[in-house]
Amino acid sequence: MLHDLNDRISECYRRAAECRERAERASNQTLEAMFYKLEAQWLDLARSCELDESTYRMGEAARRLLGMRR
Repeated sequence: MLHDLNDRISECYRRAAECRERAERASNQTLEAMFYKLEAQWLDLARSCELDESTYRMGEAARRLLGMRR
């Protein structure tokens, strides 16, 4: 599970960086704006995946703690 999330997060950041590079090389303002918007969306998705990962880790820790108390 975590390996998949880490791969997903890395891919999102890679795609965001790619969009930024394309925005910086864009031939017109419309394309530039579109690529910056896509970059922002990839970054939002990466942060969402990071939150998922954090929530998963907290759940695992809680399960271990509850299992220890039983």
